[in-house]
Amino acid sequence: NDFTGELPEDLGEITTLKHLEFGNNLMNGTIPESLYQLSNLEHFLLTNTDIVATLATELGSLAMLTALSISYNEFLGGEIPSEIGLLTNLRKLNFGGQPGLKGPIPKSLENLTKLTILELEDTGLNGVLPEGLCEVFRSVKIGIQSPCDVTCPDNCNCNSEKSQCDNLEIGQ
Repeated sequence: NDFTGELPEDLGEITTLKHLEFGNNLMNGTIPESLYQLSNLEHFLLTNTDIVATLATELGSLAMLTALSISYNEFLGGEIPSEIGLLTNLRKLNFGGQPGLKGPIPKSLENLTKLTILELEDTGLNGVLPEGLCEVFRSVKIGIQSPCDVTCPDNCNCNSEKSQCDNLEIGQ
């Protein structure tokens, strides 16, 4: 698609909206605050755009989300907010291709027991993976930019060492 311009602020007024996807467009601007009022939203996909954003703590208010992909945009900075753990219906979470996404992987991800896909490749995340990730997820794929600053807890069955974190898989 060749949609251009900013995401409209009045998106939050479409209270019955369940699926919102803006991918591979020339969209720019920021994520409007009104989006976090979409209490029925199940799928939010914002990939490969020129959107400039950080992950707001209000993201945790989108409790019905089953798929969240904010990936490969112009810039996504900051950290993953701990409120991400409130999205207990999530099955797919993708923040890949966002090198401005920094900090530790939040322990609250352990609350996402329905999650089957977690994509964090090409980010600036660091620290120790929360131990509960090993028990919660069937398969977790985490790729971290070099140099790899993520280490794996002793109880995880990680298929990679710290020095080779380009494709770290936990589980099956």
